[in-house]
Amino acid sequence: MKRFYISALLLTALLTASCGDSTAGVTEESDTADTQQTEETTAAVTEDVRAPYADQAPRIEDFDGYEFRIFVHDGTKYDSDEETGEIVNDAIYRRNKAVEEAYNINISTVSGFGHDEDRGLAMQSIQAGDDFADVLGLFLINSSMICAQEGALLDWNQYTDIRLDAPWWDERITDLSVYGKQYVLAGDIATADDLRQMVVTYNKAIWNEMDYEDAYTMVWDGRWTLDKMYSLSKDVSKDLDGDGKMTVADRFGMLSETKAAWYLFLGSGQKSIIYDNETYLSNLSDEKNFDVMNRVIEIMSDMQNVCVINDGKHNSELTTGGVWEEASKIFEEGRTLFHTETFNGTEKLRNMGQDYGVLPIPKWTEEQEEYYCMTNDDICALSLPTTSTDPQRTALITEALAYESMFVLQPTFYEVYLSEKLLRDEQSRQMMDLVLSSKFYDMDFCFGAITTMSSAMESMASSKQNKLSSRIAAIEKGAQKRINKFLDALQD
Repeated sequence: MKRFYISALLLTALLTASCGDSTAGVTEESDTADTQQTEETTAAVTEDVRAPYADQAPRIEDFDGYEFRIFVHDGTKYDSDEETGEIVNDAIYRRNKAVEEAYNINISTVSGFGHDEDRGLAMQSIQAGDDFADVLGLFLINSSMICAQEGALLDWNQYTDIRLDAPWWDERITDLSVYGKQYVLAGDIATADDLRQMVVTYNKAIWNEMDYEDAYTMVWDGRWTLDKMYSLSKDVSKDLDGDGKMTVADRFGMLSETKAAWYLFLGSGQKSIIYDNETYLSNLSDEKNFDVMNRVIEIMSDMQNVCVINDGKHNSELTTGGVWEEASKIFEEGRTLFHTETFNGTEKLRNMGQDYGVLPIPKWTEEQEEYYCMTNDDICALSLPTTSTDPQRTALITEALAYESMFVLQPTFYEVYLSEKLLRDEQSRQMMDLVLSSKFYDMDFCFGAITTMSSAMESMASSKQNKLSSRIAAIEKGAQKRINKFLDALQD
């Protein structure tokens, strides 16, 4: 990962800078010399980090104090008024200050509304022709795409200052390009896309109790598959209270959610929509799709070994305020081996007594070359409204923010926030690199379940009734029409 390379160099600078503090009883003169040497060393290393990308650096232009506005429900995702000591906040502050000084602009956010209100408010302003923001960070990718369907967004690919092949952009965001048009951006400019990846968290104490082989070796060797995860799960489940039934008070092999039916399917590398011969086609009738979906539903219907926390069947058993709180409690108390969740779910585990690790979503078979970890759609990806008074200026500033983020925001986020706060050992950090490199975006899911197959999978994960053949047959009849209707609206 390029991101790891960059952050490692910056970490070297920080470690070098700290060396001057190791000698007790130094004089004021030596302190001054050490400080000067530290500043020079840090500057040199930082310059070295940027050097390989010097020819890719965004051009500099003076925008005469322009107010660059980002429309987003939570302003802290892209802006900060001051340094507070919180590491990600302070990195965003320094990033913005550097871009503000370079381009003679002021960066601010238009925020303070609910995330479920953002699309309506944005569309109201766009339809009125208001110059209300330069970029939009709508909560859901689907919201952005609906705006694009209504002719409210511009294609980022029209502007040469946006270079999606540059390392500061997430190359997999192009999974969501439609007929060559790119309406949403994600990458180093923000952190949500990394945190909202789907992963498998596992309890190391239970793993060691069962005397299983090393989990990370299994992953690196390519033997971490869906059936492997399930077989390990079945060895762990136990009726702890002896009441003859499995409830949230017992120990499960696997703790999950209904949405996992879809992202476990996608972990196979299969798709419900494919791009073939310059058109988008439904792939629901694919034989391998059926095999993977069928197996996923079988696994998630095993209530003896798999707890699907939000399937409605455990509501009367909850001891906390809700299903997600209950899920955290189950894992923290060591009553499940595996938990399928988003990466940021590990934030709740900082004070967990038992050790845990993070693994990618499992493969379908060992022969599969890659792991695939779906990114959720709630990442506040950036879009360009048609009301922008100078889209080329917006593109340049957005590119500059992303570029600067690669050297300021992402190293901090990676080395300190993810590595030190969420993960507890070097192997976990290496696994995090693999998970981040396995990121992808699913068009069907991110665009609001176009085929409706993801919703059908969730429904079967809840009901425990495997009606896959009939559901695919029913959905397939109208799937292509729904795909054409949604995507063709973006072609004009």
